[in-house]
Formats: sequence, structure tokens, C-alpha cells
Amino acid sequence: MILPFTRLSADLAWNASNLPDTREFGDGTFPKIALRRKALVRVATRTASLSAPSKQKRQSARAHLTPQIVLSTARNPRDWRGKVSGECCGSPEHAQSRPRRHDGLVMLGWQRTRERCFYMASQEEKAARFRSLHVGPGVFVIPNPWDAGSARVLGSLGFQALATSSSASASVCGRRDGELARSETLACIRAIVAATDLPVSGDLGDHFCGDLSGVAETIQLAAEAGLVGCSIEDSKTGSQQSVFELGLATERVAVAVEVARSLPFPFTLTARAENFIRPNPSLDDTIKRLVAYEKAGADVLFAPGLPSLDAVREVCAAVTRPVNFMAGIKGKSFTLAELAAAGVKRISLGSSLFRAAMTSMVDAAREIRDHGTFDYTDRCLSAPDWYALL
Repeated sequence: MILPFTRLSADLAWNASNLPDTREFGDGTFPKIALRRKALVRVATRTASLSAPSKQKRQSARAHLTPQIVLSTARNPRDWRGKVSGECCGSPEHAQSRPRRHDGLVMLGWQRTRERCFYMASQEEKAARFRSLHVGPGVFVIPNPWDAGSARVLGSLGFQALATSSSASASVCGRRDGELARSETLACIRAIVAATDLPVSGDLGDHFCGDLSGVAETIQLAAEAGLVGCSIEDSKTGSQQSVFELGLATERVAVAVEVARSLPFPFTLTARAENFIRPNPSLDDTIKRLVAYEKAGADVLFAPGLPSLDAVREVCAAVTRPVNFMAGIKGKSFTLAELAAAGVKRISLGSSLFRAAMTSMVDAAREIRDHGTFDYTDRCLSAPDWYALL
């Protein structure tokens, strides 16, 4: 359904859920729209590219921007763009001269080279949606994109939330886990957040510091980058050092919780016990740490690298908050049904999707180098199929 309204600035976008019943815009009003849960609201403002490209007509076209609201559940812009692309901009001067095409289309919820993109879902709405996934029935998978393109594809495939991966983000930049500075990590996060209307949680490692003030600052910066949650590790990211002393690790979690609770939306904090990927594979100490982090206020608890389903069950039985399990480690991934039965609430994938994509690239490159064939193309998505996912 397309609803024409009064003239607005081409740069204007707003959140329909935050509007009062009516809101003044120039010489008219914009009525509040009640949206279904999955409906996307997009604001499209268009200028006409006229058949006779005179300066006068171009100026006239710019002076008659016609904002429109497009209500659609379509995930792909091609599914709804045609609803507006053939219409005149509406000015009397152009009634006899319909444009051949429309440039400057601004679509809310989508980003293309010639279009500016805004997302109607506010950070508060995404945060609430993310929190609800942790209290609803069943288990959910939170995959880990590494850039804007992979984030869009995962959203198109129907996942309900995303989480970044510090390892994958570093690899995209040609570095190893732990080698990105905080500013570089946040830049990667902002690109992913801007590419999707899904809630995004951030893998922020040890928060790039050992002191408590740095932890607090990182939580604040994470929220400003658009995240609705993040993790905090109890060891130095990217190193093989032992985990932090329990008192310090718990205090770090408590500081992170305090800052998260001060934000104007529910920021979901995940506390990680790193024993099993550090030189201290102790299940007893891992459980002791997770219990302490829960008492400090962590919303989700996470111990990457748990060696068996029995260990997963013990962890889930020892705490009352939701438990995240990281699939993607050979021999330690289990199935979704097994993890759900063990008590897991959330399943992340770490850098495994990135490594799967890079494995396909390496295999294709080796085929070309070693055999001089291009059979890998038979296994590739076609360009149209790929674009349909973006």
C-alpha cells in the first residue's frame, strides 16, 4: 500500500513506532501507522529524471518531491520497488511529461550504491526483540557475519539476530584475532549494523583494556555503534595467557553490567569464561566463574570450547541465566537438538562461517592452480541468485 503525504525533506526518516497519533510536517500531518511485527516501513522520496533535461525542469522536479510510505513485508527491494518506480512525482507541471525513470530513490531498510538507506527499527526496538529471543521458547541460532554483505545474506536467510566475530573481522583485515584496535573493531561493527535491520551483538573480546574504566568506555562506545549487546571475556583476547584472576574478572563484568543498565534500552551483556580455549581446561573453575558472573548481573553466560555434551549439561544446570554455546569447533559442535536438550538457549557460530567461505575460496584457487580447471563454478550461486540474497 502506498500513501502519499505532504512535502518533506529528502533526508528525513522517522520511526513510526515513536510517533504520536499525528505529527506536524509543514502544511500537513503524518498519521501514526500500526505495524505488524514483521512489516517494514520505508520512506521513499523521488525526483524525476525528465525526458527533456532542461535546467528549469530539473529544478521543478527537485521542488516537487513527493514523500511516500511503503508498507511491505518484502525482504528484497525488487519485490516492492516496482510499486513506486513508474509513478509521476505528482506536480502539475509534470502531468503531461511523465518521467522515463526516477533517480534519487531513498528506500528505508535497503542500501544501494545510488540510494541512501535508513532503518525504521530503532535501537530500542531491536534491543527488545533481541532480549525477547532469550526468554521465549526454544533455542535460537545467532550466526556471525564478517561484513555488510554477509550480514545481509544471513538476514535474507531468515535468522533473527546476528553477532560479530572478532576473529573473522580481524581476518577480513588480514590480521589475527586480537590484533584489531578498538576503533577498527567498532568500524567493522558499524558497517554490519548499518547493513541490516536485525539486532546485532558484538564480540568485543577483553574490551581492549585491563582497567575498569576502559571496560565502561567500551560498553558506551558499543551502544553508540548501534549494538544491542556484547560479550566480555575473562582473558586477554588473541593471547594464550591464563584467564584473569576471578576477583578481577568478576569486577570487570560488574562494571560492564552497571554501564549496560544505564543505557536507555535493554543492552544484553554476555560474560565469557575462557578456560577451555586457554591453558586452564577446568570445568569446575569454568562453572565457578559463570556462577560469579551471573551474580554480577550478566544476562547471558558463555564458555567456548566445552568438550562434551555432559559438560554443556553441567554448565546449564549450574546457572539460571541463558547459556550460549559456540558451534564451529571440530568434534565439539553437536547438533541443535542435542544442545537444546542439554539446556542451551543460544547457539553462536564464531568464525566458522567465515572459515567455511574461505575454505571454498582456497579450494577453488587450488583447483585453478593445480589442475587448470574451473569446475568450482558449478558449485557457485549464480549472480542473480546471489543478488537476490543481498
